[in-house]
Amino acid sequence: MIATGQILDDFAALHPRLRVVHVVALPPGWLGKPHALQKAYEAATGEWLVFTDADVRFKPDVLRRAITLAKRQNLDHLSLLCDVEMVDSGRKR
Repeated sequence: MIATGQILDDFAALHPRLRVVHVVALPPGWLGKPHALQKAYEAATGEWLVFTDADVRFKPDVLRRAITLAKRQNLDHLSLLCDVEMVDSGRKR
């Protein structure tokens, strides 16, 4: 079984724009996801940041449209909501 970190490292080796940040321990008082988002923010260098989950599928034009809207409205932050498609994985719970 390959760990998430290794999967990301392998993907980043093929896509030089992707930079993987490994977190080995959480500081006191932090939860995993908020800490990961903070570390991603600290490592980011782009003008625009997109925080999403790995299982989200974007339509091809959604990021272009979101940035266009944010620029047009002079927004510093934009949150998008989506349709949720529930799929049974077939796993026994």
